[in-house]
Amino acid sequence: MRRLAALLAAGCLGGLPGPVWAHGTAATVGQTTGAASARTGGDSDDRRLRLLLAGERALRQGDPAAALARFEEAASISHAVDTELGIVRSHMQAGEYRRALAFCAHSAGAHPESPAGAVLYIGLLHAGAQVDPARRLLGQSLERFPDDPQLRALRRLLSGDAAQPGPELLRPPARLAPYGVPSLPASARVVGSATLINAGRHALMPLDLLPAGVRWVRNGLGQSSAVTLERRFPAIGLALVRLHAPLVFASPLVEAPRDAFPGSPAFATEYASAREAGAAWPVLRIGFIGAANPSGDRRDLDVSMPQGPRGGPIFDASGRLAGIAIRGPSRRDQLIPVRLLREAGVVISGDSRPVAQDARLAADEIYETAMRSTLQVITAGR
Repeated sequence: MRRLAALLAAGCLGGLPGPVWAHGTAATVGQTTGAASARTGGDSDDRRLRLLLAGERALRQGDPAAALARFEEAASISHAVDTELGIVRSHMQAGEYRRALAFCAHSAGAHPESPAGAVLYIGLLHAGAQVDPARRLLGQSLERFPDDPQLRALRRLLSGDAAQPGPELLRPPARLAPYGVPSLPASARVVGSATLINAGRHALMPLDLLPAGVRWVRNGLGQSSAVTLERRFPAIGLALVRLHAPLVFASPLVEAPRDAFPGSPAFATEYASAREAGAAWPVLRIGFIGAANPSGDRRDLDVSMPQGPRGGPIFDASGRLAGIAIRGPSRRDQLIPVRLLREAGVVISGDSRPVAQDARLAADEIYETAMRSTLQVITAGR
């Protein structure tokens, strides 16, 4: 994958912009094609188009396995970029970030006729804490295609001028988000982040989000659940909510055995606040655990995270939950360590599997856990 990334960073991208896929509209599906697809025609083109539409429909219905089967069948007809990016997004909606990232690197490098592959690849890099490579590749891509609307929208996102992907970046095939299943009211909006605990049955969120009228939570795969407030923890600034429909995944959180020491790595994931309640991928950022604050219980966080309320999980270098991020009284980001959660009686995982102290994980492995355990906090809006 490193060779492919180097190839992309060298500017080996080209071609025509990807298609605009309107919701429920098939008119433009299949316009972004590679050289291989140019050799198909007639019945093969029609069949490929039907498979692309079926794959997209399966993603909208929250069935990434069925979507993957449809996109792979379409790929057997033609190795076109739109088909391959459907495969990438199927992996992402299944929570398989590493597979998605590797295949997207291949697709972007193999299809120099379209910048769509680069758009999705840059979006994946940015979400998974590979900020500098994402910016370098974006710069190279914009040199070749300065007027491409998706690349220009991506520049606003990476520069911080946009908190979330705008409409240009939510159109297939280079859609930078999962689909939300089930759909929520149009008036709903995202107000912050939460951390999924207790085998997907509960979540922890900042207390100051409750006045907004929290109704739902949703993970990075687009799966959501209604919630009910169960308990407040004023001493640590957190609230515990119960999920009506548990968001279960195969590898539940493993909590760190002891508090992180100052200077140790911190892997933080959050969602940006948004006026709308569209599904999104969480943003992973890497920094350090800071010194204890005057209270002696919390730790400062030296991590550059999106603007907005906190509430997402902080992982250590072994992918274990080190605590929850919140805003301190001085608006500084702080860590509520797992020790305080345990002392408050919070059941974090119920998982006693040992994790070797020196078992370090790559950022992409930690991000796969973060996609499932970092939740959007959503209100009904007005």
